[in-house]
Amino acid sequence: DSLMQVVIGPNSLGGQICVHYLDTCTNSNDTCFNYTITKPVAPSQPTGLTNICLNDSAFYTIPAVAGALSYNWYATNGGAVVSNPDSTSARIKFLTTGVTNVCVDLTDNCATSDTVCFPVNVTAGTTPANAGVDIYKCDSDVPVLNGNNPTNGIGVWTIINSPGGGG
Repeated sequence: DSLMQVVIGPNSLGGQICVHYLDTCTNSNDTCFNYTITKPVAPSQPTGLTNICLNDSAFYTIPAVAGALSYNWYATNGGAVVSNPDSTSARIKFLTTGVTNVCVDLTDNCATSDTVCFPVNVTAGTTPANAGVDIYKCDSDVPVLNGNNPTNGIGVWTIINSPGGGG
C-alpha cells in the first residue's frame, strides 16, 4: 500500500487527478478521478451611503453568510478600509474624488467567493464663499461686496455676522 498527498492550489475549483504505478517491472494504466471545489455563495451587495464627500468615512454592511470563516473588504480608487476588515461591516475612508467601489468577498473552509462591489460617488464637498472684506458705507449708499464663487456647491448667501449687528 502507498499513500500520496495531493495539494490543490488556492484558486482551483476542480479538475482531474490521475495516478499510475511505475517500477522496474510494471507500468499500470492511469487511474483518474474528478474533483470539484464548490465556491461559497457570494455575499449580498454592500449597503451604505451612495454619495459622500472627500476625506469622509462611512460604514458599509452585508448580512452574515452561513459557513463564512472570514470576510475581506477593500475599496478601489484610493478608498481605504479603516476598521473591521474581517466582519460583516467595514468603515471605509474616501481619499479620492470620483467613483470608488466598496467591495467584499468571503472565505469558507474550501474556497473564496466571488467579489461583490457597491459604487460610491465621492465629491470634493462644498467650499465656503467669502463676501470679501468689511465695507463701511453711509446709510444712503449701497455697499458692493466683492464675494467669491465657491469652487463646489451652490446655495443662498446668508449673513453670519455683520458690523453693527445686522444679520
